Order: sequence, then structure tokens, then C-alpha cells
Amino acid sequence: MGTDLKPLIIFGAGETAELAYEYFTQDSPYEVVAFSIDRAYFNEDQFNGLPVVPFDEVTEKYPPSNYCFFVALSSINLNRPRRQKYLEVKDLGYHLASYISSRAQVWRTVTVGENCLIACGTVIQHGAEIGDNVIMLGTLNQIAHRAKIGSHTYITASVSVAGYTEIGSSCFLGLGCKIINDIKIADDCYVAAGALIVRDTDFATMQKGHPARPDPITTHEYFNLEE
Repeated sequence: MGTDLKPLIIFGAGETAELAYEYFTQDSPYEVVAFSIDRAYFNEDQFNGLPVVPFDEVTEKYPPSNYCFFVALSSINLNRPRRQKYLEVKDLGYHLASYISSRAQVWRTVTVGENCLIACGTVIQHGAEIGDNVIMLGTLNQIAHRAKIGSHTYITASVSVAGYTEIGSSCFLGLGCKIINDIKIADDCYVAAGALIVRDTDFATMQKGHPARPDPITTHEYFNLEE
């Protein structure tokens, strides 16, 4: 382990975890030293050549005082598993690291929370606020000035969020969708690929079309969520 690098544990052993491993390894002040997954899914003791540790043993082998963490889960079930694991890791006392690509353009006045991943090609303008546990895994996303992105949200690729827009928590923004300025997207909303949002949305709505309209079915019904 390099003396100037911070040791990092990644939760997950799938595609998102592998991408996070690549980004943190090649383009960050962190060094990935292990992966962790829930015991129910534990079937391999190595991933990408590094040890995999059951989550219920992670504090024994990698104490929070000495290691950082990143939760690398996808947007499945409207980000619920990632949100839950983020909260569990935080409760254990770990510092949750964020990755911001050196090839992203993030203005100096932007604030970025913990356990965020901002991939290359992303542009985030003056005064924007990015909450905790926000994943921008795709490229060419544009977050304009003073926009706010709520915690536990997932943004795909080529998404445009105009100035002074507010995106709620636990939302999903699909490929190439566009949101005009001064719009408020409520919590738990799903914006489909290519949708154009021109008006505020209600809580837990599925937004589709150009311009977008809400589906009769809510995101809670669609993803079979209890909350």
C-alpha cells in the first residue's frame, strides 16, 4: 500500500464495484485493499485479486479508525439497497469516500457529499449542491448552476439538469433526460430515458415522454416498495 494513499474497502462485487475499483485505483488518493459483501451472497473470497470479506466481519479485519469505505451498488429498486447499506456503513463509524473524476469539470463552489461517484465528462457548474450517496456513473452529464441533487439519487448518462432545479432524494434520472430550469423533482421519482421535464413532479411518480407526463402507476407500486 502506498504511504500517501488512504486504504479503502468497497462494498459490492458486481459491475458497479468493478467500475468503482478501476476509478479509485487509477484516479484517486485512495488504494482499494478489499471488498465486502453480505454473508448471504458470499461465495468467493477474492474479487479483482483482492480479498472479499463478509460484511458482518469487516470491522474486525478493517477497523473504521484505519479504513475508509465506498458503497458501490446500482440503482436497483430505486436505490433502496444502496441507501440501506450506506446507512449501515455510516453507523459503523467509517468515513465514506467520494470519487470525482479528474476529467470531470466541477466548479470550486460546488459541494459534494460522501459516498458519491462522479464519472468523467461530467460538468457541474457554480453553486450546485450534490447530496450524499449520489452516483453519476455515466458520462456527459450536465448539472447547471445552483442546481441541487438529493441524496441517494442515481444519474445515468447525458442527463441535463438546468439551473436552480432541485432533484429530490432517491430519484433515478434516465439516459438523456432533460429537466428545465427552476423545476422541483419530488423524492422517489423515476425519470425515463429521453424524458423532458417541464413542470414540477409529485412524490413517487414515473415520468415519461417529451414533454413528460406521470404514469398511472407510482414508483412504489412499480418497484414493489413499502415506503
